[in-house]
Formats: sequence, C-alpha cells, structure tokens
Amino acid sequence: MILLSFTYFVVELVFGHYSNTLSLISDAYHMFGDVFSFCIGLFALMYSKKSSSSYSYGRSRSIILGGLINAIFMMTLCWTIMIEIFIKIFSIYTILNYNGEDNVEMERVYFIQKKNFLSILWVAILGLIINIIGFFVINHSDHSHGSPNTEKNDKSTNEEIIVMQKLKTNSTKPNCCKKITNFIKNYRVNPNLNIRGVLLHILGDIMGSVMVIINAIIMLQLDYEWVQYFDPICSSIIVVILMIATIPIIRKTCRILMQKAPDRYNLKQIKTDLINEIPQIVKIESVHIWSLDGQKNISTISIILYDNFKLLEILCKKEIRNFFAIRNLDNINIEINYIQK
Repeated sequence: MILLSFTYFVVELVFGHYSNTLSLISDAYHMFGDVFSFCIGLFALMYSKKSSSSYSYGRSRSIILGGLINAIFMMTLCWTIMIEIFIKIFSIYTILNYNGEDNVEMERVYFIQKKNFLSILWVAILGLIINIIGFFVINHSDHSHGSPNTEKNDKSTNEEIIVMQKLKTNSTKPNCCKKITNFIKNYRVNPNLNIRGVLLHILGDIMGSVMVIINAIIMLQLDYEWVQYFDPICSSIIVVILMIATIPIIRKTCRILMQKAPDRYNLKQIKTDLINEIPQIVKIESVHIWSLDGQKNISTISIILYDNFKLLEILCKKEIRNFFAIRNLDNINIEINYIQK
C-alpha cells in the first residue's frame, strides 16, 4: 500500500504541475501525507509492542505520538495548500482583469488548459480507486490486529459500536453503502488515535479525488474563463474539511500526553461517591485518573483512615478496587495513611 500510494503521488504531482491544477497538486500532497502517515503509523505500532524494563508502563504511548505527528503533518499541509490557494485566486483575478502584453504568458503559467481536463478527470478517478482500496485495507487491518486492551475499553465506546452494528443489521441500504457507512462510523469511534490519524489522511485523499473529479467535470461542461476559479475553490473546501477533522485528534492526543482525566470521569463526583460508599475513609487526599494510550486508563488514590482501622485495610482496599472497577478502572494504585482518632 505504501509503494502504491507513493507511485500515485509522483504521477499526480507531475501531472498536476504540468496541467497547473492546484486541486490535483493538493491531492498529490495529501497522498504523500498518506505515505508519511503509513510509515509513522507502522513504526509506532511496531515500537509499542516492544517490551522494555526502562518503560514501566510499556511503550503504548508511541501510538499517541504517531497520531499526533500525523495530525500535525496534515495541519501543516493544509496551511501550505491554503497559501497556494490564495496565490492562485489572486493570479486568476489578475489574469481575467489584465489587458497588458504579459497576459498570454501569465495565462500559460496559471490557467488550466482545456485539453488537460479529460486527463485530469481520469487521474482523479484512478486516485479515488486507490484511496478507497487503502481505506478498506486499513480498516480490515485494524479489526484483524486489534489488541486485547480494546476489549476492556470504556463502555460508552463499546455501546456505540453495538448500536451501530444493530443499525447496520436492520438497514435496508445496499451492501456496499452499508460497508462504507460502517467504516466512516468506525473512524469516528475508533479509540486508536494512530489508526484514526492514518484514516484521516485517506479520507482526505478520497475527498480530494472527489473534488478534483467534480472540478474536471464542471470545466469540461462549461466553456467560460471564470470556471478556473473552481480549482482553488475545490481545494479550499478540501482543506477546510481536513482541518475540521484534524483539530480533534490534535486536541485529544495533547490531552492524553498532558495526563488530563478522561472526560467521562468527574473527579469531584468520584470523591463524593467514594466517601459516601466507604464510610471508613476519613479524608481523600488526592485522586488522579489519566489515560495511558486512549484505551487503558490508570488511577491513583491517596486516602486517610483512623489508626484503629488498620485491621480493615485489606477490606477497605477491596471496596475501593470494586468501586473503581465498576467505573472501568482496573489499574489502580492505593496509598493509605493513618491518623489518630
């Protein structure tokens, strides 16, 4: 898949520059983003499985780093392409409103020649086919090689997937449409941010190919100079959609690396419930909950008991573990301090 994507990137980039098609060039850079994301994602996945005594929690956070790198790379591409879009719109406006002797030379540099419209269409269709194949391959690979930790994931994600499967079963859509819909939903709820980063690149390329196809069809049907504006407009739509999809991944990966408590856990409410359910606790000094890799959550708690409850320490710890287990927190460290009554 990496070799196929890189080959098509070269073809699309060369033809995009030859035909002065910004939307095709944008799609080519997105395809290069696919190659980059495949390599980063593969490295992160392989690196996360290596055991090491130096990493007490393992290397599973390399998957988070891979997702963050992919998202930042995509955002950088989006801003670069956006600059090119403004330059091309200004250039087209200047060409259409300039009657000087340099008009012919400027048109040769910035305009898309009509003889290339059909070729652009076929290149975009080929890219769409390659991207759809890649999307199916990545999704299938994610399902086939899922880690055991995924099964222990939070209930909300699992319930969403179960509901989606039921909707899929009861749907009257054609089989192909159901598969595509299921894959899109899988991207939205996929807890693996590394896979989501890779899927983001592929989804961006699919949208890019579709926009290039629409752009080429419009230019083939309309014989007006102002249709040249459709190329940068289509590119800007692709960029905006990709930015909207990229920002949540950057935000979530940064929150995990900053050890923010997962959104579904209200620490104040947990403290209140814990004291109400376990009356032996005199005071809760601290409660910390953070996500290791977007799937596995870890928590630590420090509590104070009266010194005459030392014999009940084991029972108290068991109750605390049961309390957190109900909330899908199995990996918990408990620290108990004592004071005189």
